[in-house]
Amino acid sequence: MKIGCCARPEEISLVKELGFDYVELSGKVISAMNEDCFQALVSQLSQLELPCRNLNAYCPPEVQMAGPAYNKNANRAYAESLARRAMALGVQCVCVGSPLSRRLPENFDRKLAVDQLTGFLSDMAEVFSSAKIKIGFEALGVCYCNFFNHMEETLPLLDRFPSGTIGLTVDFYNMEQSGEEELPLGPYLPHIVHAHISDDAGAPDKRDFLIPSRFPIHHRRLRRLISGGYDETISLEIDLPVRRTEAIRSLQLLRETCIS
Repeated sequence: MKIGCCARPEEISLVKELGFDYVELSGKVISAMNEDCFQALVSQLSQLELPCRNLNAYCPPEVQMAGPAYNKNANRAYAESLARRAMALGVQCVCVGSPLSRRLPENFDRKLAVDQLTGFLSDMAEVFSSAKIKIGFEALGVCYCNFFNHMEETLPLLDRFPSGTIGLTVDFYNMEQSGEEELPLGPYLPHIVHAHISDDAGAPDKRDFLIPSRFPIHHRRLRRLISGGYDETISLEIDLPVRRTEAIRSLQLLRETCIS
C-alpha cells in the first residue's frame, strides 16, 4: 500500500524528505494558482521524484454540488480546468469532500439536491475519465455539512451511475464524527479507491497527525480495511502544518499496520 501526506505546495520537499510515497495536494489550491506558479510546482515535483497521486479539497465554496446556487455550466468548466492540471501533475484520484460546497438550506428539497449532485458527479466522471483519473466521493462528518454524512448513503448514490464510474474515499475521521467508526466495510470495499486518516488538535478544522494514545484504535480500523483486500493508497489528511516528529511517528504506524 502507498502512504501519502496531504500538504501545502511549500511543504512538498519536507514530505519527500520524511519518506512518504506521494503527496496529496488540494484541488482548490491547484486550481487557484497562476500558471507560472503551477509550472514551477510541476517542475519541483519532477525534480524531487515525488508523485502527486491524489487531490483532496476538490473545489472552493463557490462551486456548489447542490443547493440554490448550483450551476451546472460553472461546475463543468471548473472540472475541465482542474482536470487539465491534474493530468499535468500525474494525479490518479480526485477526492470529493468539500463541505462548504454541499451545505444545504434547512428546507431545501433533498430529492432535487440528490439529482443536482448526480449531475455534478456525472460531469466530473465524463471529464476526468478521459484523463484516466478516478473519482472518490466522500461521506463527510456531521460536523462539516448536512448532505451525505454517512457511508450507508453512498451506495444508493453509486447505483445512479454505471458500475465503476464513481468510487468512494473512505475517511476514518469522518466516520467517527458521524458515529460510523465500527461500521462493517465489506459492502463498500469494491468501491473504495482511496482512504484518509487523521486525528484532530481540538477541533474538526484542525485535523492533525495521529495521536499516539489512539494508535491501537487506528491499527484496528485499518486492519479491517486491509484484511478486506484493500491495497491502494492512504493519506494522512491534515489541516495543520507538516511537523517532522509527528509525521514520522504517524508514518511508522501506518507502515507497520500495512505489513502486519
